[in-house]
Amino acid sequence: YTLKITINKDNTETTLGPVSFSVDKCVTPLSGDVHGPSKITAVDRSGICCSGTQEPAIILNNYGNGKSIAWTFDLVESGSDTTFSKIKELIIKSINWTTPGETPIYPMATLPINIDVLNKGKSVDLKINETVPADLLISDVLNAGIKTNNEITWQFNLLENTAKDLKYYLSMPDNTLQWTLLTEINYLDYDSTSSSADRWKFYNNYILNTANSRTMIELIQEIIDELNGMNLSPSDREKADTIIEKLEKIRLRNADTKKEFEKNIEDTLKAVDKLTEMTGTDITPLRLKLDVLMRINEIRWSRI
Repeated sequence: YTLKITINKDNTETTLGPVSFSVDKCVTPLSGDVHGPSKITAVDRSGICCSGTQEPAIILNNYGNGKSIAWTFDLVESGSDTTFSKIKELIIKSINWTTPGETPIYPMATLPINIDVLNKGKSVDLKINETVPADLLISDVLNAGIKTNNEITWQFNLLENTAKDLKYYLSMPDNTLQWTLLTEINYLDYDSTSSSADRWKFYNNYILNTANSRTMIELIQEIIDELNGMNLSPSDREKADTIIEKLEKIRLRNADTKKEFEKNIEDTLKAVDKLTEMTGTDITPLRLKLDVLMRINEIRWSRI
């Protein structure tokens, strides 16, 4: 087989080959492969004639609460008119496999809100109005949406059989009330002889209800209850009691100033340090909850 490779090392490109060699099985380097300090940026396969059996693989990995997937073959090189649907299916299934399941919403979380609009009819001008409860914070608006107080407006033309994704972000408060988001869709009546404002016709309303799974105080109690319910060695029980002591300080402090939130953050860090010293049990679930507690206090600190 004949092979020519262009490599990049320390931002300097070097071409190796063409070289000829013999192998029992056809296994060729791929563009993007990294070997030590070198990265393959281009591969010329014009002289390669593969006669062996290739054995591609998909490698799945779980680590803690995370997942990863690796394709040991060049997905782009594998694509053709006959395999496109299979490649598309593989990508979608891979994304679905690595996407986390539903996660609880915690206080002060930044919540992404998506509005998907699909036009199955002829081209139309649309106006989408999103109304958010006044005590929720709209932190960012995408897709050229215009924010006015607690309302967002998008106005655009949507061609026949096309879709548009609208997105914005909400910052949640520290309570467990249920919030209702209202999406109103209007369309432009081209046949109307009314004034411009009156040509917009109501199409439909859609609602989305959301709520925090628990307050910060309830989260603290949940962590304390889990620690109290663990069967621990005397050494780990001593560490667990120290963590509970730090959490009780946060709960009783009822912080509302920057200085008090700084103390909350300090106590949370001390609780994390003590948790990582526990060796006789899986600390991952508790560590994740302490991370959430840290984020809650950091965000509340930043808003004062």
